[in-house]
Amino acid sequence: MKSGDAVGVPLGSSGEPVRDPEKTAMDRTSVLITGAAGGLGSLLARALAQRYPLELLDRCDLRSSPTCLFHKVDLSGKDALRDRLSTVDTIVHLAGIPTNNASWEALFASNVLATQYLLQAALDQGCRRVILASSVQVMDGYPRGTDIRPDMSVWPTNLYAVSKACAEAIAARFGNRSALSVICLRLGWVLPRADWRITPFSPYLDRVLTREDFIRSICAAIDAPAAVHFGIFHILSNNRHNRLNIDQTRKILLYEPQDDAFRLARWNIRGMIARSGVRLRRSVRRVFGRVTVKGPIGRENL
Repeated sequence: MKSGDAVGVPLGSSGEPVRDPEKTAMDRTSVLITGAAGGLGSLLARALAQRYPLELLDRCDLRSSPTCLFHKVDLSGKDALRDRLSTVDTIVHLAGIPTNNASWEALFASNVLATQYLLQAALDQGCRRVILASSVQVMDGYPRGTDIRPDMSVWPTNLYAVSKACAEAIAARFGNRSALSVICLRLGWVLPRADWRITPFSPYLDRVLTREDFIRSICAAIDAPAAVHFGIFHILSNNRHNRLNIDQTRKILLYEPQDDAFRLARWNIRGMIARSGVRLRRSVRRVFGRVTVKGPIGRENL
């Protein structure tokens, strides 16, 4: 083990790991983004490049040559992060399977077990904080109109959401019983402002999180004071109506979302045109099956 790396008392023992805060502050400056080759990871890496020293991690190659340290690592291995976190202050954990189309075995390995390995490695190697990307889907079982707060019991309705709820439980164990700070962010539907799904009459505007507000939420979690040692927070934009209550997120993380999906939808002409194209393609597919067309919406396999 390297000098200066703090190993805590094993979870479940009494007491907490002891860490030298001055040495941590001097030696650890980097923010590590896992899942950096994915859509959210690459978006976040570009946005934070000028704000924090970055390190990137993914099991796949990046789409472009990295301008910072890149770790090509599969987190499903128990010792995958051994001796890789010596300069890391905060980990933003975005890696995992983001859909409900995978088997439970795959979801468990990528979203639950890999999260446990990462948290243990972060604790053992003296990182200050892990920010865990969860999902609003862990609360989807509540009826519409319910004031859904973070302190309410989880109510997942699909296996992906179950895997995220399990990851939150593991994060709580580390955050409440060790020196490692863990912040869980239940992210909404992360979309560009002009996306075709942000249009009038879309049934999911109340769970939209624009890309810009997503970046604001991550920065708020990174910069949150040490007093915020563990917490689960709902992350949505400043929508006129929100599926989940974000008051606690505003108060504790000082998160200030700027976008309102309902307002964006009214003026999203580009999105409305794209939505019409999507509906046309779906209608053609239902009637004719998969065909290739030429026209204003371009050449596409329908």
